Amino acid sequence: MDKTHLVELLLECPSMKDAETRKTIMSQLPPHIHDVIKTSRNPKGQVLNIVNACMNFEEGMSKLIETIRFFDDKTIPFQTLVRQINQEKSENTERQWQPIGGSLMQHRHIIIISLLALLILFIGIAKAATLNPEEPEVAQLVGQGKQAIENGEFEQANKRLVSAAESLAANGDLKLTQLAYQEAGEYYERAANLLPAGNDEALALYLNDAGFAFYYAALYDQAKPLYERALAIREKVFGKEHPDVALSLNNLAVLHNSQGNYDQAKPLYKRALVIFEKVHGKEHPLVATSLNNLAELHRVQGNYDQAKPLYERALAIWEKVHGKEHPDVALSLNNLAELHRVQGNYDQAKPLYERTLAIWEKVHGKEHPLVATGLNNLAVLHYSQGNYDQAKPLYERALAIDEKVYGKEHPDVAKDLNNLALLHYSQGNYDQAKPLYERAIKIANQFFKPDHPDVRLYSENYNILLFKMADQ
Repeated sequence: MDKTHLVELLLECPSMKDAETRKTIMSQLPPHIHDVIKTSRNPKGQVLNIVNACMNFEEGMSKLIETIRFFDDKTIPFQTLVRQINQEKSENTERQWQPIGGSLMQHRHIIIISLLALLILFIGIAKAATLNPEEPEVAQLVGQGKQAIENGEFEQANKRLVSAAESLAANGDLKLTQLAYQEAGEYYERAANLLPAGNDEALALYLNDAGFAFYYAALYDQAKPLYERALAIREKVFGKEHPDVALSLNNLAVLHNSQGNYDQAKPLYKRALVIFEKVHGKEHPLVATSLNNLAELHRVQGNYDQAKPLYERALAIWEKVHGKEHPDVALSLNNLAELHRVQGNYDQAKPLYERTLAIWEKVHGKEHPLVATGLNNLAVLHYSQGNYDQAKPLYERALAIDEKVYGKEHPDVAKDLNNLALLHYSQGNYDQAKPLYERAIKIANQFFKPDHPDVRLYSENYNILLFKMADQ
């Protein structure tokens, strides 16, 4: 890719456009890269200096993309950047040896020339036997790895298998930008399975990315062991108080929270927050993420007085770091609005919801799952105030987006169905509400245990409806 074009794509990313966040990204690059970046007062010149410094090191660009991804993962400019990098990779076979894609990081190629190392390399090649025919680059790399082993070139064999895993992970990155979460998870998991021993950092990263993708696909039973493996590896490699360990703790906590396992989520959130504050200080975006997540846990448990100051502190950090129109700011605004709504403070909630939706539509486009969340929450607010005619089209649009992105059977679709059913019930349209509740209950039972809050809620709503219908 032309360097000038790469700089232009990077400058479209919110984190690279903002001077303060750009400094944060530079500070998170490895010291041997950060220390050689020249300073420029011009934003374009500074980004060019960052690119030049990163290109001097084998892992430099992958580390830069990985760092930007934390801030801008779901933004359209970042997705465009990753998509074009991956497209360039597929068009230029010489690039297949370079780490490409947002989820890649520096790998430690530890070569152990022993019978055990040979066995591990052969196992990696055996796992690659499931490659799809449309993955010729990966198949070529695996074939080269096999030939290298036969020739006794064990270091080359290791490099080829690592490159094959990187190519699979890059495919996962592409699927993630397309919101094809299950396919992305499968690519990341296969990348993890293909890695030879001695590449623990990369293994933990691929396992974490697979867990992340499966989580968003609502495949929680597949996500959990991947998150747990990633956490165990990172604790072993980095120690108990490393930022990557905190990221794994946070992700596992989010999974437990989604399943209603609040007692298991809380200590993980708290431990992640302590690590982030110790490593990065009190006003870092990762600290804001932990504060927000811990606040959300308190909110769903009804501990509103404990949730509010955490939400407000997270919002203050994100606005200071990112400015007023960043997706993280929108997330914080949404959660604070939700807190106001459940407490009946509708006048305080409405402008926060509206600002949230405007940011998400601007950043992600009109048909993104976060936009569906914003529409749904604004609809709930209108419903709570008895404005049913204003709530209905918002609910319907949210449902259409979620069904398009996730398919007909996903927990977010179940929530949309429940909310739309409740609206019909409140208007006395019982015959329209009944099949919506039934669909919501069916979906929830596929993903959750019978005592999950969503399963209980939908079932209770349905039973109230049946009682009303029998009373007619």
